[in-house]
Amino acid sequence: MLGYNLFRVVFLFYFVWLLSGIGWLTLGIARRRGVTFQLAWEDRLLLDFFLGAAVVTLVMLPLGILKLYYTTTALALSVPILVLSYPQLVRELREAAVVARRIFVPANGWKVDQIAKVLLVAAGLLLALVMLLTRCLYPGETGNDSYEIYWPYQRLVVESHSLWPNDVWYMFYAFKGAGVNFLGMLLSDEMASQSVGFCMLLAGIGVVYSVVKKIGGSATWALLASVTSLACFPFTNPKWGAFQSHHVVAGVWLVCMVWMAVLTFDRTGMERRAWFAVWAVLAAGEAIFFPLFLVFVFPLLGAMCAGYLLAKQFGAARGYFLVGLGAGAAAAGLMLLNYSIGGMFLDNPVRLMWKFADQARYSRWCSPYLEMFLLEASAPETGGISLTGFLSHDFDFWLSLFHVKSLGLLWIATPVPLILAAFAVAAAFVRPPGHSVRLMRVVPLLIPLGVCVLVVNTNHPDSVYRNYGFVCFFLPALLCLLWQAAFESLLPVRPRSALAAFFAVLVAGVSVYEALDRCSVRLWVNETSRWPDFIGFATGNLSVRDALARGDGLWPAAEGARSVVGTTPRIFTFNYPVGDASMLFPGDGVLTEPSHTSLGRDWDVVAFGDAEKARAALKDQKINYFLIDFNVRFRGALAYSPLFDPDHLAERFDLVWTGDGACLLTWRGEGMQPAPPFIVQAWRQRVRTNRKEPYPHPDGVMGRLYDNMKIIYDYNQGKGYPLRRPPDLPRVPGWQ
Repeated sequence: MLGYNLFRVVFLFYFVWLLSGIGWLTLGIARRRGVTFQLAWEDRLLLDFFLGAAVVTLVMLPLGILKLYYTTTALALSVPILVLSYPQLVRELREAAVVARRIFVPANGWKVDQIAKVLLVAAGLLLALVMLLTRCLYPGETGNDSYEIYWPYQRLVVESHSLWPNDVWYMFYAFKGAGVNFLGMLLSDEMASQSVGFCMLLAGIGVVYSVVKKIGGSATWALLASVTSLACFPFTNPKWGAFQSHHVVAGVWLVCMVWMAVLTFDRTGMERRAWFAVWAVLAAGEAIFFPLFLVFVFPLLGAMCAGYLLAKQFGAARGYFLVGLGAGAAAAGLMLLNYSIGGMFLDNPVRLMWKFADQARYSRWCSPYLEMFLLEASAPETGGISLTGFLSHDFDFWLSLFHVKSLGLLWIATPVPLILAAFAVAAAFVRPPGHSVRLMRVVPLLIPLGVCVLVVNTNHPDSVYRNYGFVCFFLPALLCLLWQAAFESLLPVRPRSALAAFFAVLVAGVSVYEALDRCSVRLWVNETSRWPDFIGFATGNLSVRDALARGDGLWPAAEGARSVVGTTPRIFTFNYPVGDASMLFPGDGVLTEPSHTSLGRDWDVVAFGDAEKARAALKDQKINYFLIDFNVRFRGALAYSPLFDPDHLAERFDLVWTGDGACLLTWRGEGMQPAPPFIVQAWRQRVRTNRKEPYPHPDGVMGRLYDNMKIIYDYNQGKGYPLRRPPDLPRVPGWQ
């Protein structure tokens, strides 16, 4: 494992070089026309990197539709890039050495602010190293969605060499734009999604530094913003901040859009026109990666465009309009592609999109009844817009999820909105000599936060943390700028620099301590320190299996079943696994309902059809083993289907393995013995008795959902598409 992890570390450098090389070569189009962007060294690197990521996203989409996802294709495209960009790599490394000497060997001696900068850089490097060990190299460290949906989808895409719909059906609409992930996996292995997420997040932290420095003009405050952003984000809320999903990269793309808006203030003439062209490519790449992010991007572009129109700077306004047009065109193209292949524009907002879906076309890949089942299982009403609800409940809920209060002295009191407003007013109306915060450049930071306030769903906390997770980079940046404005407004000039340096180091120290503490014990599987595991895996003393068992957990029932049948056969489970990693490891993990059933268009046949047709559909998908753990709650509809009727269970299924309240069944005549009476009785109790128990018993929820779906299924027999819900059918509580 040590050699493998060394390879993965080298791959990080390789991948950053590849994306930056693509960006640098793309910018060569502007250079050949005599346009050179006047950028700081760090901004030039970031622009190369993000432009390369956008180009990869745009190129990988058609390659996937053409079924060209092969390692040979990836190498054929990447090796020439590395060769052509090698001279630029050498130049950038030399300049990086100059920058490092400037920081660590100052020409004017060790002044207080210089010492603070070195300590802040060291804090950032420490956090990056910790994140490398805990979230990049160490397998998993994520939530159930990544194991059940995002990670298996990416694995199936690479295995099938194609972006066409696969067993993780609805990810076709949501995640096929993750070209950077697919390229990384083609060049490395399935763990590359963690490496790509790590690279993108560090680039996002670099953008936070650049934004704060451009707005406030202070490297010290910019470094503090970077350290606190890195500290409060990656070590918390692993289900949202999973490198295997789209959340982290999408959040980075959004902060990239804000960064481009801030840098636009310094562009003029021909440079500005070329800048907007580059930005349009970036926005198109972001729209392909995650189209729903236009909810944040369009208000940003629209507000900036309106501002320039009011200022009668029509060239800049036209540029913002063209960037929005590029993003919108890319998103529209992706939605049309989705509709032409899968019959639905996007998977979210699902209720709206399902109204316009071509269900006949959708049924070629997946049963529309499965989508209806998800709609029945989802909360019918997710709340409404409420500013008072945001201030009284959702704001604190967000803070608790992302540990923003652990930013220490940056977060000085509970009524934070009032404090921020007071600072903003002071910065706007009290501008003594030496005040460096440029207020107009703060506007792009505020717009995404404003969007979150407007779309907050106070009755659906899940929506709250998802929305605010995407903008979690902005709050530390804004807080640092407000503190800088307060220091410059309230403190005399002479002691200001030293006091600011001391304050920054103190806040960074508190933030780093909090991050390291949360990182070591944040999982529920093992409440003791995780550092021996992280270091042991990185140094090759811990296997992938042991790392997963000690981290996200392996389900004992799945482990027992795999010990009997091996890692190759497909196993379907009626349960919600208690060890998330068992959904994907070892082998293909276990199949779960509803997201990863592998039943495609036959789901309704298995759920509602007669036993023989259901059996034929399952065998056609090579699903011959069924895992039941009576200690764990059920999830899905198949447990209540005619095929698994308790009165006929022993006639149709044999026992393969049993242990600790769990069992593995297979078809009659293919196991050790018919399903014994104690299993039949336990099964009968779970699928029948619990259906009558009051909510929120999990099995009762599933039973009532199945009853509703059976009514919908019978109601639509012989009527064709679109499926309709009986108007008088009452809703029952779902699980999400």
